[in-house]
Amino acid sequence: MRIGFLGDIHGNIVALERCYGILKDEGCENIYHLGDLVGYGPFPNECVEFIRLVQMEGVRGNYDENAAYKSEDCGCDFGDDTEFDLYHRTYLWTRDRVSHAARSLLIDLPFDINFKAGKQTYSLFHANPFDIYTSIWESRGDDFMRDMARYTGADVNVFAHTHVPFHKNIDGIHFINVGSVGNPKDGNPRASCVILDADANVRVRILRVEYDIEKVAEAIRKSPLPSEIADRLLIGK
Repeated sequence: MRIGFLGDIHGNIVALERCYGILKDEGCENIYHLGDLVGYGPFPNECVEFIRLVQMEGVRGNYDENAAYKSEDCGCDFGDDTEFDLYHRTYLWTRDRVSHAARSLLIDLPFDINFKAGKQTYSLFHANPFDIYTSIWESRGDDFMRDMARYTGADVNVFAHTHVPFHKNIDGIHFINVGSVGNPKDGNPRASCVILDADANVRVRILRVEYDIEKVAEAIRKSPLPSEIADRLLIGK
């Protein structure tokens, strides 16, 4: 069985359509998203509508929840006041732009999704199994990962939130951060998504996908969003 995963779409419909097309062309029988459909990018409603049209199952991200409920901020810790101000402005624009129809879908997204495919059990969540805010980086120690796997009870744990992809196999348990479709932050501006082949074993491929980044950057610059978001998108930061 072949499964596709993508996350942190963040209002980037151009990257979303491109990644979805790649995953379908690669023969993925099911495709799941790991949350944060909105935020940063200039096309929040278009991304939510795309997810609705293709009936893609997925989980709730912090931007999804806070924009849907019109919270004062996205609940993120950006490290310093300058970063907070930049991303807070993008959040407020997104929150105020999200349509009623999009808000309805975002509110209905579940915290996690758990299922069995082949011989493996899967747990999907946005940031970690406990909340939608606390990041899981590749540098997390093996003991932390083992504790998380004991909590989820899953053979394959799939998540996002950091915008930096990785795959770790610890004692036969898989931990997959799918990275970001719409706003990578690892210095590689190409969109990130994952293909997983599951039969007797689990094989994971992290794909980096070219798309028309300039088109999205130009749309950002023509919108009320901060132009710095376009600059960062172009360099994957």
